[in-house]
Amino acid sequence: MNSKNISSQSVRKTYTLIGVVLVLFSLGVLTVFGGISNQIASRYSSAINQDGGRIFLTVDLSQSVPKTLTQKSWTVVQWQSNDGTWKDVSGWQGQFNYDRDSNAFFVEWWVGNEILGEGPFRWVIYTDPSRSKWLATTKSFNLPEANQPSLVISPSFVTAAPVKPTAVASSNTAAPANNSVNSVSASVDASADVDDASADVDNASTEVDGSTPTTTTQSTESGTIAGTASIATDVIPAEPEAEFYVSPNGDNSDGLTWDSAWTELNQINWDNVVPGSIVYVDGGADASQPMTYSTQLRPTVSGEPGKPIVVQLSAEAGRNGQAVFFGGNSIPLPECGQMAWDSSEILGAGSSAILFENGVSNVVVDGRKRKGIVIHGWEAGGVIFDPDRIDNGQDDNTNNITLQYMEIYNNGGFEIKDDGTSEGLFYPFHAGAGIKLSGVGHTFNFLEIHDNAGDAIQSNFTNPAGGVFNNMDDFTLSNSWLYNQRQHSGLDNSPADQLCTLDDQSGCDELGAPQMSADYLNYAESPTIRYESFNWCTHNDGIQLYSANDFNNLTIKESIIGPNLMNALLLGDREGDNTTAWVNNLTMEDVVITRFTHAALGMKSPPGQAGQNWDLNRVTIYGHFTNTNKGTLNLNSTADQTEHSISNSTMQFGRTEFPSGNIQFENNCHSDLYSGSLEGLEENPEFEDISPFDVFANDLSVDFSTVFTDSYVAQNTNCATAVSQTSSVATLLSGFNSD
Repeated sequence: MNSKNISSQSVRKTYTLIGVVLVLFSLGVLTVFGGISNQIASRYSSAINQDGGRIFLTVDLSQSVPKTLTQKSWTVVQWQSNDGTWKDVSGWQGQFNYDRDSNAFFVEWWVGNEILGEGPFRWVIYTDPSRSKWLATTKSFNLPEANQPSLVISPSFVTAAPVKPTAVASSNTAAPANNSVNSVSASVDASADVDDASADVDNASTEVDGSTPTTTTQSTESGTIAGTASIATDVIPAEPEAEFYVSPNGDNSDGLTWDSAWTELNQINWDNVVPGSIVYVDGGADASQPMTYSTQLRPTVSGEPGKPIVVQLSAEAGRNGQAVFFGGNSIPLPECGQMAWDSSEILGAGSSAILFENGVSNVVVDGRKRKGIVIHGWEAGGVIFDPDRIDNGQDDNTNNITLQYMEIYNNGGFEIKDDGTSEGLFYPFHAGAGIKLSGVGHTFNFLEIHDNAGDAIQSNFTNPAGGVFNNMDDFTLSNSWLYNQRQHSGLDNSPADQLCTLDDQSGCDELGAPQMSADYLNYAESPTIRYESFNWCTHNDGIQLYSANDFNNLTIKESIIGPNLMNALLLGDREGDNTTAWVNNLTMEDVVITRFTHAALGMKSPPGQAGQNWDLNRVTIYGHFTNTNKGTLNLNSTADQTEHSISNSTMQFGRTEFPSGNIQFENNCHSDLYSGSLEGLEENPEFEDISPFDVFANDLSVDFSTVFTDSYVAQNTNCATAVSQTSSVATLLSGFNSD
């Protein structure tokens, strides 16, 4: 949506309409498509006390409306990108309100001042949040042009034929600038009618974002978007080129119906799958009766930009429960230094649930709701992106993959090592990650990754001398939670039944965890007994990027990293020939980094090397209340002038290291730091609800969101604007769709 792309004819129309628009705005309310609901808008517009305006979708119930239209019908605002595809505006989705005086349904969204006049947008109405049936799509409109107006859109209805749900795909844009609404067009169609029943149906999305709008302000390249989450990166594909089905109850013939469905993931005949195809996966009746698949999903053909290949949990009742991709190991992985462990199941487990290799690109795997797809029990990792292994002078990394609505846990295998005292001890495998990453343009949304052998997300390896290349750029992680919930049975990283104390250090096990017991000796006064996660010895990080090319454009937003990780985010390592990854252009926004043991965010090998242009905005960092010696925030620079930014952020416990400075600070808070600062107010943010103890849940069947209930809402008003708007797991999960 770039105004430079507007044709000269459109520009002339735009100027003609500006006069009409200004007259209408002078009346305080601009009505698009007619309707009786000006009184709704005027009633609510009077409450506006800040810059911006409102948009209203109203439905006059005295007109003829479909019987399936109810107050619980689902409304979605979408915006149109330069390539003509329509994308959901994350957060501008919800059910109707009812206005008794007007006998009308209505939905309202507040529009920030910085995006007034943007467009084009449209409104899509479905029967319910599952989007199983489309009801209406309005013609496109632009947001109000002036400050403090309201824009009312009142569609009429026609008989709506049932529409098969389509799936969402990645728009292949990761950088925030590409995800922002940038148009400055003033064009408004003030007399248009509703689209014909057949119009725009092909572009209807089935992704469900159940989040409610907030009054937060989100930064973009062109300013701020207030009252909404950031613009989604979901592409709404056209009507599927072909539809296929996977179900254990099929006859495994051609996959064209549920009766003839392929019975396993490795039975998909990829020769018949073309760009734009959707493969529906049977999930059983509900999560208590899921469908289980025990073979690898391994796409061998690529989609195209705007026409991805989509593998999606079915939306049909009775088949939309949960799809479990089970590798074969149901036994929780060994903890560090375990003397005995049952390896019988892992020895027969499959390698990974999903494998992307040989340049396969433009694929979406979509669980459609929280834990819609569950991946566990695989020996090498949950999802593997294989690097370019063919030294042919071409980049054969996989590109533009979208993963969403998945839980990934207990993957990664084991190894047997000695600890200097005992022999043959079991350890989780240090490189067994939830996701092993390579390639360009990937988007991960609504993921929960926890309790794998090693990192939640780890870069796969590169070895140019050996002909292996891991090119990585343009990656976005949003609305996701990376953590560990299993506790090690020993105290302070010690093997079971051994102690590591000030008086007796014989039980201090240093294997694989540098300086951890030394940290223990510097703990604050209470509590002095400190537990770690079961896999502390594998350097269990949220994201570790250590082996790749220079990594440009990494975005992490609206997510929680922690608790119980060693390094929350380790973004770069240049210590050896094969540890060559470095991150430039990092954007973090509305992120909580919490209860880590070593580092919150950093670069492993400063000051000789450093990533460029890191921007942290509304980031909450909470270290460990008994370990202020670690918990490091490290931003280094090799530039001669300011290139990093930390704004509207808070850090409590830990320390900061900025070896070369070059950081711009604005509106930050910090407290209880061992050293350093965020160059802002040194005040306790007084977080709303923080457990004073380590929080674990060893039973992996327990939903950890019911156990880890920390809330990072700042009660200190001086720090209230310097924290992540994603303030708790409950807040995060409110944006996940759930049946």
